Amino acid sequence: MDETPADHGAWPGVSVIIPVAGDARGPGRWPAVSSMERQRYPGPLEVIVVSAREVADDPGLPPEATGKVRNLSAGVRRARYPVLLFCDADVEAPSGLVRDLVRALSEPGTGLAYALPCWTGGQSLPALFLEAWANAQVGTFLLPATRLASRLPVTGAVVALPRAVLGQVGGVAALAGYLADDARLGELVQAAGYRAAPRGWVHVRTGDPAWSECLGAVLRWLLTLRHHTPVAYAVSYLTHWVAAALVWGAAVEVRGGSPGQAWLPLVLVALLRILLSALPPLRAGARGVWPAVLTPLADLLAVPLWPVPLFARRITWAGTTYLVLKGGRVKPAPGPLPGRLG
Repeated sequence: MDETPADHGAWPGVSVIIPVAGDARGPGRWPAVSSMERQRYPGPLEVIVVSAREVADDPGLPPEATGKVRNLSAGVRRARYPVLLFCDADVEAPSGLVRDLVRALSEPGTGLAYALPCWTGGQSLPALFLEAWANAQVGTFLLPATRLASRLPVTGAVVALPRAVLGQVGGVAALAGYLADDARLGELVQAAGYRAAPRGWVHVRTGDPAWSECLGAVLRWLLTLRHHTPVAYAVSYLTHWVAAALVWGAAVEVRGGSPGQAWLPLVLVALLRILLSALPPLRAGARGVWPAVLTPLADLLAVPLWPVPLFARRITWAGTTYLVLKGGRVKPAPGPLPGRLG
């Protein structure tokens, strides 16, 4: 797609790069493509869909570069405009998002702008559980961080930055070999003295994953926290309030306490977790927030997974098994390995 309205004014051109895991020749499959085609942006806009099947070996990238990073690198080489926007394929964006992100980049000191994610559109019970759990993490950590953190944890559903800033931090090659390339990009840009600015929300389509895929997504989240931001991983244990309240209630019952003393904390904690999970869809304007009621059960299902990253070093992502190294770096595993995650 290439839109070039007659009256651009001072709006810079934007190259939207959408990396996809499958075949880019069927863009109707990807919500991000239609979302970007509907953008009301007053400047030049192009959309580049890059598939792993189209990407040849890039001598500028190390062997441990993930498929997504290779797609992004190929997209950047094709891009014509000074502002780059990286967009996940399963994202639905409001029609004014590109304009809002570019406006944020025009603010002094801002080197990167991104949209907060809201998971929605689940079509099966596993997807609804994943939706509830993921939105609860956004409501518990990412949303407060936009107000409280000096350096923001950048999420990669939609990220925009000037091409010049990407060059200053080492280009796409600087993201190679990291499990969380979006978080790494945010770190590099902020370490270079720029500000990261959150602007708006996008809907991440949950789709219809199997239970194994949902568990893999949770494990990738936890592994990212454990090896990329260990402090955040330690703090994430506090989200197991529901399990703690259950243990408290059982202990009080055994000791002969009153039912109110035993179970009122569980009711209050469950309501708080439901509220935190409902915040992203409410803020993002999603049609339904009812999956948030599944959050207490989703929290309980996630409890056994929390310690796994303490000893797990292998994860399967987009069909490739990686070894997770210190600092959130990854490298392809040498051949089939037991104990695969994801």
